[in-house]
Amino acid sequence: MKSSVSARLNADLLDQKYDQWCEDPQAVDGEWRAFFEGFELGVAQLKKRKSSAQPDAAVTSTSSAPSATSLDSSSEPTENVEIQSDDEHYLNFRGKAVSLLYNYRTLGHTQAHLNPLDDQGVRNPRLELESFGLSEADLDREVSTQYYRHGQKMKLREMIASLEETY
Repeated sequence: MKSSVSARLNADLLDQKYDQWCEDPQAVDGEWRAFFEGFELGVAQLKKRKSSAQPDAAVTSTSSAPSATSLDSSSEPTENVEIQSDDEHYLNFRGKAVSLLYNYRTLGHTQAHLNPLDDQGVRNPRLELESFGLSEADLDREVSTQYYRHGQKMKLREMIASLEETY
């Protein structure tokens, strides 16, 4: 895909929406939230891959804003787009939580408690925390995503309890 003139003409709009999203994700439309969440998740994964390939690489800049040039797929990823490690860890955690959410939506019915005589019910191992690289310690971390309850912040434990009640 070649660089589009419209992408370059809308660079100011993109910057404006990104700044709004950074201040308050709820201040922008859902499509913009999805775009920026996906962009930051992608940048974090790229950084993770680069840092594992080059363990001595230092992360110095704090800007992860998409730019008009980053939308041009014919150009290489810009080296000035970097994320602080705390942001990267949170984005990684949020990505795992979103994956868990989508798997509950797909597989949650497989562990529905349908037999009133069975106290336990059947657990689907594909919905266990470990399947997503999560642990018991992550249950008390706060997470929010536009894909669940309009981005409301909640503990992962609360999200899972709500998903189990629903599915």
